[in-house]
Amino acid sequence: WWQLKEISEYETKHFGDESGFHATIGEVSVTMYNQKEAFADIENRLFEIERPKTLFPLSPSEMRKHYPDGRMASNPGLATYEHGEVLFDLAVQAIANVV
Repeated sequence: WWQLKEISEYETKHFGDESGFHATIGEVSVTMYNQKEAFADIENRLFEIERPKTLFPLSPSEMRKHYPDGRMASNPGLATYEHGEVLFDLAVQAIANVV
């Protein structure tokens, strides 16, 4: 779903280059929309984006070294329930159009 044209366009427009590759703003937003209660006690904060120069594939220990919190060049602090709702609806509509 994250590679759908409609999703990419929305994320580029709203998140620019802060979306990243894992724990992306879109992923976290859709999770917030679908599991709002899971975020009730989590403080929202912005993250500093790190972009280590690495070659892939990485071993598990190299992944932990370069991406210790699991984020890959993303700022999930920009995620919101509202973005999640829009992204979810865009994905459902785009997939429905194909099927």
